[in-house]
Amino acid sequence: MGKTTILLLLLFALLLTTSLSTDLCHKDDKNTLLKIKKAKNDPYTIISWDPKDDCCTW
Repeated sequence: MGKTTILLLLLFALLLTTSLSTDLCHKDDKNTLLKIKKAKNDPYTIISWDPKDDCCTW
């Protein structure tokens, strides 16, 4: 097997594992961020922080 083939297989494996991972925001982190949002008296600056969404997308 050539070096190029091995490199392509490793690249494919890397892409596959990163696309299948489901890194979601930790529940405690999300709750803390929502508390910060609530404590801040200017809701328009962080209006995109929706509790229904994963906080990693904020």
